[in-house]
Amino acid sequence: MINNTNVIEIKGKQFVESVILDKEYKGSKELILNGIFVAIGHDVLSELAIPLGVKLNEKKEIVINHKNSSTNVPGIYAAGDVADKPFKQAITGVAEGCTAAHSAYEFIQKEKIETT
Repeated sequence: MINNTNVIEIKGKQFVESVILDKEYKGSKELILNGIFVAIGHDVLSELAIPLGVKLNEKKEIVINHKNSSTNVPGIYAAGDVADKPFKQAITGVAEGCTAAHSAYEFIQKEKIETT
């Protein structure tokens, strides 16, 4: 990990061969490598959940039931980077979103039946 440094250019023909940094690292701004992994930000944006009474953990992630993405508040579901799952990748966020949407649909259907 190289702290306080930004990648300003990715170089390579068919594959990543190196990156250009905005500051020197070990005497060079070019870092030779075979691939990159992009991560954008680490701030959890869970402020919307706070007034709803949704439980957050110490990292301000929304605590969910990992089977159905439900929270401690009935009818409220969370998925993706805001949820308290340890693995935060686009593909897992999409899967969690599908689970949350399906669980929310089931919740609404159940509520509809109970109120009619």
